[in-house]
Amino acid sequence: MATCELCGKTAEVVTADIEGVELKVCSHCTAHGIVKQRVALPMAS
Repeated sequence: MATCELCGKTAEVVTADIEGVELKVCSHCTAHGIVKQRVALPMAS
């Protein structure tokens, strides 16, 4: 889990282009832009 750079929510995030800026955002905030890629989270050991 990571923090959404748009709303601050702790959730699984994806990289999205929002108004020309690439941000790591939660699934709710992807509605504000275009999803570029899923962010790979490190595996817990």
